[in-house]
Amino acid sequence: MSALAEETVPFARHCFVRWAPDFEAVVTNAILAGGDTDTVAAMSGALCGALVGEDAIPASWRARLEGAERVRDLA
Repeated sequence: MSALAEETVPFARHCFVRWAPDFEAVVTNAILAGGDTDTVAAMSGALCGALVGEDAIPASWRARLEGAERVRDLA
Protein backbone atom coordinates (compact mmCIF):
# COMPACT_ATOMS: atom_id res chain seq x y z
CA MET A 1 0.00 0.00 0.00
CA SER A 2 1.30 3.41 -0.92
CA ALA A 3 0.89 6.73 0.88
CA LEU A 4 -1.88 7.83 -1.48
CA ALA A 5 -5.00 9.02 0.32
CA GLU A 6 -7.28 6.97 -1.92
CA GLU A 7 -5.54 3.84 -0.57
CA THR A 8 -4.73 4.73 3.03
CA VAL A 9 -8.03 6.32 4.07
CA PRO A 10 -10.26 3.41 3.01
CA PHE A 11 -7.91 0.91 4.62
CA ALA A 12 -7.75 2.91 7.86
CA ARG A 13 -11.56 2.91 7.91
CA HIS A 14 -11.55 -0.83 7.26
CA CYS A 15 -9.24 -1.47 10.22
CA PHE A 16 -11.44 0.66 12.44
CA VAL A 17 -14.70 -0.99 11.37
CA ARG A 18 -13.24 -4.51 11.45
CA TRP A 19 -11.51 -4.46 14.86
CA ALA A 20 -13.08 -1.63 16.92
CA PRO A 21 -13.63 -1.24 19.80
CA ASP A 22 -10.39 -3.17 20.47
CA PHE A 23 -7.85 -0.34 20.18
CA GLU A 24 -4.83 -2.63 20.26
CA ALA A 25 -6.26 -4.86 17.51
CA VAL A 26 -7.11 -1.86 15.32
CA VAL A 27 -3.60 -0.40 15.47
CA THR A 28 -1.74 -3.72 15.41
CA ASN A 29 -3.59 -5.01 12.36
CA ALA A 30 -3.10 -1.70 10.56
CA ILE A 31 0.65 -2.07 11.10
CA LEU A 32 0.75 -5.75 10.14
CA ALA A 33 -0.76 -4.97 6.74
CA GLY A 34 2.49 -3.32 5.64
CA GLY A 35 2.91 -0.36 3.36
CA ASP A 36 2.38 3.10 4.83
CA THR A 37 1.84 1.67 8.30
CA ASP A 38 2.43 4.81 10.34
CA THR A 39 -0.24 6.75 8.47
CA VAL A 40 -2.83 3.97 8.48
CA ALA A 41 -2.22 3.13 12.15
CA ALA A 42 -2.47 6.80 13.13
CA MET A 43 -5.74 7.30 11.26
CA SER A 44 -7.41 4.08 12.41
CA GLY A 45 -6.10 4.59 15.95
CA ALA A 46 -7.49 8.13 16.02
CA LEU A 47 -10.91 6.86 14.98
CA CYS A 48 -10.86 4.11 17.58
CA GLY A 49 -9.53 6.44 20.26
CA ALA A 50 -12.40 8.84 19.61
CA LEU A 51 -14.80 5.93 20.05
CA VAL A 52 -13.38 4.27 23.16
CA GLY A 53 -11.28 6.91 24.94
CA GLU A 54 -7.82 6.97 26.44
CA ASP A 55 -8.36 4.10 28.86
CA ALA A 56 -8.70 1.65 25.94
CA ILE A 57 -5.10 2.29 24.91
CA PRO A 58 -2.94 -0.40 26.52
CA ALA A 59 -1.23 0.91 29.65
CA SER A 60 2.15 -0.35 28.44
CA TRP A 61 1.75 1.77 25.28
CA ARG A 62 0.76 4.87 27.26
CA ALA A 63 3.72 4.40 29.61
CA ARG A 64 6.20 4.58 26.69
CA LEU A 65 4.57 7.55 24.99
CA GLU A 66 6.98 10.43 24.54
CA GLY A 67 5.54 13.58 26.11
CA ALA A 68 2.74 11.60 27.80
CA GLU A 69 1.93 14.39 30.28
CA ARG A 70 1.52 16.93 27.50
CA VAL A 71 -0.69 14.56 25.53
CA ARG A 72 -2.90 13.99 28.58
CA ASP A 73 -3.17 17.74 29.15
CA LEU A 74 -4.17 18.31 25.53
CA ALA A 75 -6.73 15.50 25.62
